[in-house]
Amino acid sequence: MVQKYGSDFNVQLSAQFFLQKLTVTAGNSRLATPATGLVS
Repeated sequence: MVQKYGSDFNVQLSAQFFLQKLTVTAGNSRLATPATGLVS
């Protein structure tokens, strides 16, 4: 169970990092807040 939680947490961090990188690249901070809000 702990292992599964760790994996999900890592996936969540990766997804959040990807969204942040994508947002910074697009230069649209308005999409950042709802996107990261959905991830977390």
